[in-house]
Amino acid sequence: MTVLNEKNRDRYFWLDIAKSIGIFLIVLSHLSISKYTADFLWTFHVPLFFFISGYLFKFNPDESFLNRLKSRLIVPYVSIYLINVLLVVFIKADFDVNTTLSMIFGMFWGTHSYPHFVNAALWFLPGLITVELIYFYLIRKLAWLYVPLLMVSVSFYALGYLNLFFSIDLALLGLNYYLAGVLVRKFKVIDRVTNNNAILLVLFIVTTISTLKFAEMGNVWYGGKFYLTSLTGGIVGIAMIVSLSLLLENYLKVFTWISFVSGNTLFIFCFHKFSN
Repeated sequence: MTVLNEKNRDRYFWLDIAKSIGIFLIVLSHLSISKYTADFLWTFHVPLFFFISGYLFKFNPDESFLNRLKSRLIVPYVSIYLINVLLVVFIKADFDVNTTLSMIFGMFWGTHSYPHFVNAALWFLPGLITVELIYFYLIRKLAWLYVPLLMVSVSFYALGYLNLFFSIDLALLGLNYYLAGVLVRKFKVIDRVTNNNAILLVLFIVTTISTLKFAEMGNVWYGGKFYLTSLTGGIVGIAMIVSLSLLLENYLKVFTWISFVSGNTLFIFCFHKFSN
């Protein structure tokens, strides 16, 4: 959920659009909607943010990477988690010390399988922290390590190992989408199609129809029957949102609120539970 700087704002406005659409759909998916609509959204809306994070990855020396990771993800995760704890304490008027400490400890578990994890949506942040560490220190240096990590991920999926410590199971699945983002930028895929509206329109139509078909199978994001189905559904759904964002880019630049929403996706993501 990286915030774009002003220098890249115009060049990557399609990313602002994609992030704004994505965060709206994430909020929508946590409301009372039909099962089919939920299955459609869960096919791609979380993978989209892993993809965007990978697309925005920039190489930095180890120390700079850790400093950036700390300021962009670790400190926000800790701060937001603790604020969530305070909100829950005051909203429920439950000032029991042991209950509060149990909620705080959930921050170190990093996923809602822990009974006192304060906000289920917050799993994404430790998941993304895990993905970035894996990519920077392992796959970026030794690409072949992706294969055993993929095998572990498939095994978790097949055996139904869900909501593991620090969301490692979801992180390994999200790693695929993160790498897709890295590769799309590396090979300048977006640059090749940006000004070709005919290709983008065809891509949007085909991927939309395909994503709707994936939704007929149920929620394929995680815990379904087939890992490849989940992975493919996510990639297709991401392509749908990216192609739509590129198609809309020139028409929506006058709407400054899109950049505002994009720049505040982390805040919306972490606190929409309370507005719900």
